Amino acid sequence: MELILMRTACEWSGVPLQQEEEKMRTGQMHKMIQSSGAIGVKHYKSRLARSKSEAWIESLIENHSYRNNSIFGLFISCLYRKSDPDSKHTAAVEILNLLRPIVAVARYITFLAHARHLYPEYLLNTENEKDLHFVQEVRRFYPFFPFIAAKARKDFSWNDYDFEMGQKVLLDIYSTNHDPKFWEEPEKFNPKRFSNWEENPYSFIPQGGGSHEQHHRCAGEWITIGLMKAALKFFF
Repeated sequence: MELILMRTACEWSGVPLQQEEEKMRTGQMHKMIQSSGAIGVKHYKSRLARSKSEAWIESLIENHSYRNNSIFGLFISCLYRKSDPDSKHTAAVEILNLLRPIVAVARYITFLAHARHLYPEYLLNTENEKDLHFVQEVRRFYPFFPFIAAKARKDFSWNDYDFEMGQKVLLDIYSTNHDPKFWEEPEKFNPKRFSNWEENPYSFIPQGGGSHEQHHRCAGEWITIGLMKAALKFFF
């Protein structure tokens, strides 16, 4: 699935991907995604994969023939300046920030296939709205990560608990998405619950919480949903 999405992301964005390097580049993306929270050897392999991916994109940026009206070409035109040695690296990082999350959706599509196998009754006479509810329930039931880590940027208090600047904090994604205060029978897979969902951005946090504009909610949420709906039609 990662290979399919890697090909798709590169074709859509205009990033040239040679057939003989598809598996290698996809493997580098996999290591960055799979080992993002790892420690030890896996962590260093993930960082090495990132460095190699950045070097690959930087080498493509140097080739002026890719300065076209593709997304890749527009990124280069907006971010890369020969007079600024750091701009090539910045452009490469931003382009990878576009490709890598698309490849990462392979994890959700795998969860989708698993749910499709276990709960086919929810897809009988499927319709577009029911597709969306099924996709949303997969994202609630199978969070992308069990939790995400951060550091407090300043001192603050929340729910009578004091946080100090620099303190390490874990956001429990799994438990939030399975909190019985917000979700009836949270351990049960039931897409129908999204028929009346009030779109609370703090109780449903499959890829981070809050708003897209001000907080850590994933800006690619709509692309994720779109790819999952397309995959669901294929599985159906």
